[in-house]
Amino acid sequence: MESTANVSEHSFSLEFTLCSRLAHCTQLTFYLRHLEQHPQEVCIEQAKSIMDEVANELYTLTGLNISKGNLKVGDTVVQEVVYEDLEPVHYDTRITWALNIQFTQDQGFVLPVSAAMYGCLANYNPKSPEMGNFLSRFQEDGQLSLAAGLAFYPEDTPVVINGRPWGDSESNIPEEAPKYVYVIRMGDTNIYRIAKSWNPQGVLVEIQEGSPYPLELLYTFVADNAIAAERMLQRLLREQHIWGAWFELTPAQSEALLTIDAFARGKFVVAGRSVYVNELFKLK
Repeated sequence: MESTANVSEHSFSLEFTLCSRLAHCTQLTFYLRHLEQHPQEVCIEQAKSIMDEVANELYTLTGLNISKGNLKVGDTVVQEVVYEDLEPVHYDTRITWALNIQFTQDQGFVLPVSAAMYGCLANYNPKSPEMGNFLSRFQEDGQLSLAAGLAFYPEDTPVVINGRPWGDSESNIPEEAPKYVYVIRMGDTNIYRIAKSWNPQGVLVEIQEGSPYPLELLYTFVADNAIAAERMLQRLLREQHIWGAWFELTPAQSEALLTIDAFARGKFVVAGRSVYVNELFKLK
């Protein structure tokens, strides 16, 4: 019979294995806070839900394969999850650089990032809403810490990423960055263009001139980070990729795209629900 004794929240930790396309792997470990005082099996379910959320956030931020998550109580693995849906970017070959995240002078960790995700450090957005959501987990009312018993980073102490305070107004992403993701269909075929733009209608006019097929601007949705939304959708549909931003989709896939209302804080909004990219084609 399983034990129903209450357990200390500091005994729970999450261990993630992140890998590039060539199986260059690294591990990240975070400790859980603010678990409700319930019997161990209830705490495990709560911790498992948090682990799945963090796995999706890491996938969004790094572009790497989150191959496995271990939920541990003390030194014992009580649940192991293989994240088959969180595969690496198909054209990624290596980890080229990393984000050095410092909460205090003595507390921080290194977050590896794929070449395909940003290309170079200059493309990293220090005001990324996805990063803001992830970092909030380490604040006073958050759920994660870097060591057992470590509470949180002080609100009056800015997080420093690669030597720059997070949210520094000197962002490398221009203010005129694209705000929309659009879907253009090629004639009556099942071939679709999925990309970002400030002006989807202008894109349609431009590419129609060189197309032997009539093109239709089928759908657009607003995104607080259209670059991230585009990359996530294109990664998700990598097996349907033809060339450039064009994909050959099944009817179910094209219908799923047309249900997206918006993209905000690293998630897609569908019928009032915020979902991760790997959940899009599983919704009923």
